[in-house]
Amino acid sequence: MSASSYTNKTFAGIKAANLDQINKKFICVYCEHILQSPTQLLCCGILLCKHCLTKGLSSRKPFLCPYCHEEHETKEASPDRGLARELNMVILTCYLCSWNGSYKDYLNHLQDMHANLECADCHEHFSTINLFEEHRQELCIHRSVPCGLPDCANSIKCYDMEAHYVTDLHQYSLIMMILQYIGSNHDKSVITNRSNIIIRELMDIQENVNLVFSIYEILLKDCDRLKTDLSQIEILLNQNSSETKKLAERNHENEKAMKELRDGTNRLEELLKATERDIEEIPSLLLDSDATVTLRFIYPNSSLFSLDSSKFRTSEYGHIFSISVRSTIEAEKWYLSIFLTLYNGEYSNLLSYPFSFPIHFVLWDQSNKQQHITYILKPDPNAPAFMRPNSEKNEEYCIKNLCPLEAITDSESAYVKDGVFFIRLFVDFFNVGENPFQSEKYLNHNEFISSEKMLTE
Repeated sequence: MSASSYTNKTFAGIKAANLDQINKKFICVYCEHILQSPTQLLCCGILLCKHCLTKGLSSRKPFLCPYCHEEHETKEASPDRGLARELNMVILTCYLCSWNGSYKDYLNHLQDMHANLECADCHEHFSTINLFEEHRQELCIHRSVPCGLPDCANSIKCYDMEAHYVTDLHQYSLIMMILQYIGSNHDKSVITNRSNIIIRELMDIQENVNLVFSIYEILLKDCDRLKTDLSQIEILLNQNSSETKKLAERNHENEKAMKELRDGTNRLEELLKATERDIEEIPSLLLDSDATVTLRFIYPNSSLFSLDSSKFRTSEYGHIFSISVRSTIEAEKWYLSIFLTLYNGEYSNLLSYPFSFPIHFVLWDQSNKQQHITYILKPDPNAPAFMRPNSEKNEEYCIKNLCPLEAITDSESAYVKDGVFFIRLFVDFFNVGENPFQSEKYLNHNEFISSEKMLTE
């Protein structure tokens, strides 16, 4: 028998516009379309669509193969996965539009755009006859199938079949068939009576089964509710566990931060104590026998600076001062200015206020040219800066614009040498009007520099 005689147009694999250009090994020998789910007959290796092989070829035993014409005990076949992988790479052109692409994508295209076959029972759509027939004959739960018992319903929806089996009609038909088989010699009325007795017993059993099933359904609902509650409890436990873990991590971070804060505080306290000790160990400078003091400053090589001196006393029990040397600007010009501060000391109650003695400020010329820059401050008795301090210190008194800032910023400055400049002070307790720096004793500026009269900033 030739293969063509088995061709049935109710079987069809994948249609394509370029079918005549496709390698013959990808063509089903039964439906003569491109293979869908390629399956191989084991007896002769012939390739067919799975549906064509299952439903198109006879399943009777023994099996007579229509291709190799040999008789076998059964029809044996196996999916050809190797050919299926090759088939996925084949380029196809749609037989209904201009689309083209790989076999794999073509199946999706057909289902998305050309699924024109509709199941009358469930209204699902299909793109090939093989898929459609397989669905109609085996898969659709809405299809109608015969019961199989004589005198029973002609056809039943597939999804209703289990319910049909327990109906009175089906049970009666089944009992009648059994009784007829085992009691063919009995009178029909006897069979009918026996049948009615069995039916009543079955109805009692059915009532008991229904009762059991109703209780079972209640138990199932309770079980589902308990499962839901358990699931919610597990979710809450997981959330609480997660939150607890986060809180533990935050607590650990807070403890770590607190430890770092305590350690930092301890270090600051130690540094503060060390600073206080250092301050206590720094002796206040005293005016010398000429009522002068020399203050040493390190020039920072910047046009913007503020340099503070150590405190100095006018005598061992006298007034306490300090100065701050700063760069200031006025009318867009930079100047060197001095700020004088009067402190409250342990002997302030024994001293006379306001402080009224003139103070000579001298920016010292280190070039031996004696071009010192001098400013004489005559304290204003009404100025708060010179009154008796009510707190640690009075407000600063500003000596503005002692000199242009170029005097020390110039690279050839006579006032800065080796990065250092000096400001000398003379307190004129006797109002002599002249400072001792003008005497023969101070003509050589190198003679006055001594460590006990200087502050290094």
